[in-house]
Amino acid sequence: MVVMIRSRLGRWRAAVVPLVVCALALLAWTHPALAQKRGKSSRVSKYNAAMKQQEIASLQKQLDGSRKLLESVTAKGAMSQAELNSARTAAESAREALHAAVKQDNEINKKLRGIEDDILDAQSDDSEYAKALDAIHAIQHEQTAVLRLILKRPTPPDDLDESTRLSELAHLTTEERATLAADSRYTTQQEALHLAMDKLIEIKTKLFEASDDWKKAHEERHRIDQEEGREELSIQGAANNSSASRKELRTAAQIAASARASIAFSEARLKALGAKPNAPTSEKKPEKKSTP
Repeated sequence: MVVMIRSRLGRWRAAVVPLVVCALALLAWTHPALAQKRGKSSRVSKYNAAMKQQEIASLQKQLDGSRKLLESVTAKGAMSQAELNSARTAAESAREALHAAVKQDNEINKKLRGIEDDILDAQSDDSEYAKALDAIHAIQHEQTAVLRLILKRPTPPDDLDESTRLSELAHLTTEERATLAADSRYTTQQEALHLAMDKLIEIKTKLFEASDDWKKAHEERHRIDQEEGREELSIQGAANNSSASRKELRTAAQIAASARASIAFSEARLKALGAKPNAPTSEKKPEKKSTP
C-alpha cells in the first residue's frame, strides 16, 4: 500500500512540476514589475551601446591621427625643428589618450561602472533618463536610414536590432565613411546625436552625483588617480637626470615608435569592440619592376 502511494505521488510530481515551472515562467514574463525591470535593463543596454559607438568613433579618429603622424615622420629624411615639435605634441597627446584608455580597465573603474549601471537600471519609464535615451534611439534609427539612403542600401526595418546597427557602423569602409562625412544629411544627424548624447550625459551625471555609493567610489578613484600621478611625476623627475630620457620623443624615430604603439593599441581595442579598424588612407603600392 505504501509503495503504491509513493508510486502515485511520483507520477503526480512528474506531471505537475513541469506545469508549475511553466506557470512561474509565464508569471515572470507577464508580471508588470518584472516587465518593467526588463525595460530598464534594455535601456541600460541601449545606453552602453551608445557609449560603445562613441568609443569606436573616438578610437577610429585616434587611429587615423596616429597613422598620419607616423606617415609624416617617416616620409621625410629630415625634419625641421618646428615639424618635430608639432609631431612631438601629437605623439604626447596620443600617448595620453592610450594611457587613459588603459586605466579604464582597473578595478575601481569597474566598480564605478557597476554602481552606475545599478543607478540607471532603477530609473522609471517616464524618467528624464528614459526619455533622453529614447530620443537617442530615435535619432540613431533615423541616422541609419539616412546612411542606407546615401550608400544605396535597403531601408532599415522599424525593429532594427541594435547589434546589427552597430555592426553596420563598425564595418564601414574608409571610402564609405568619407562619403557620409561629405553629405550634409548625415552630418546633420550626427550633430543631433552629439547634442542628444550631451543631454543624456548631463542627466546621468546628476543621477550619479545624488548617490552616496557613487560619490564614495568616485572619490576613491580620484584619490588613486592622484597617487598614480604623484608616482609618475616622481619617476619622471628621477628619469630626467639622465641625458637619454631628456631625448624622449625628441627624434623622428622615437616619435614614430610612439605612433606605432598607439596604432597597435587602437586597432586591438577596435577589434575587441567588434569594429573593423579604418584602412590607411594612403597605402603605397608595390612598384612594378620594368622588364628588360
